[in-house]
Amino acid sequence: MSRTTRPDLAIETHDLTKRFRKAKSYREILLRPFAREETTALQNVSLSVEVGEIFALVGRNGAGKTTLIKILSTLVLPTGGDAFVAGYDVEREGDKIKKRIGSVVAEERSFYWRLTGRQNLSFFAVLNNIPRAGVKERVDDVIGLVGSEEDADKMFKDYSTGMRHRLAIARALLTDPEIVLFDEPTKSLDPPSAKAIRRLMAAFGLREPKRTVLFATHDLTEAEELAGRIAILDRGTIKACGTPAELRKRVSGKRRYTLKLRQPNERVISLLRRLSPSGHPTGDAAAEEASFLIEIADSGDVSSVVRQLVLAEARILECVAVEPLIAEVFDTLTHNGT
Repeated sequence: MSRTTRPDLAIETHDLTKRFRKAKSYREILLRPFAREETTALQNVSLSVEVGEIFALVGRNGAGKTTLIKILSTLVLPTGGDAFVAGYDVEREGDKIKKRIGSVVAEERSFYWRLTGRQNLSFFAVLNNIPRAGVKERVDDVIGLVGSEEDADKMFKDYSTGMRHRLAIARALLTDPEIVLFDEPTKSLDPPSAKAIRRLMAAFGLREPKRTVLFATHDLTEAEELAGRIAILDRGTIKACGTPAELRKRVSGKRRYTLKLRQPNERVISLLRRLSPSGHPTGDAAAEEASFLIEIADSGDVSSVVRQLVLAEARILECVAVEPLIAEVFDTLTHNGT
């Protein structure tokens, strides 16, 4: 039975949990043949992704990203909780979900190496029940979408990693899915190829406003560049979810400002060190114009700092707030990797 309480949501999970049985060594099998040990990949994961949204799932290796993608793709069943994709239950309505999603996984191994890219796509088009009369046209369409016209008639075994990623995306788009799921879309790619894949991912959402894109990545810059919202996954649990601006607000304690001064004298530099002991010059303090990064407590007032500097005869050219980097937010929320 489908869940229709939130038609504006493409993906919805509630307390989603997944545990895997640990593999035993021969010694453990002999000593404890009936003992069952499990490892938890996901623990009470609740999130919602709106229709037409580009959503990033960010976490380190082993955080549970791939497990979550596999559950949403109906490749793995959850141990507990609920997950709904396009309004359908992943446990009971997998067939309906598969008709509405396209998934792209890293290190794709299911293509046929002795077929060309075009032949591979034609084969998968038939498997996906695309009418034979329309297969050629649809294959040509997705090849054009991902920009693989020059490589389409090469054998897959001769494809580079970037070309294989493009073909995997083309295959995911064959059925014109409502939802596209990416697992580490730019893994192992060189910077130009990764940039090209990111452009493709962003284009899907721009071309089709109602198409939802969810991707898992450990690249924080990639997540911020593409996604409207980001969920931080750590050790199987969601630590935070929101827009990049909302996540930055989770970093509390100090605010940062860059002050640009003209020919700061020793009195001014000494005052800066007292006002912001952890602050430091970002350039040459002896230069005609010098920049300083200062930090003040959230309860502090930058205007008070500026006033004291003016009284010390500082010539302030610029005072700009510096937002925390997403990487800082990530490290704070995941306990700096400990």
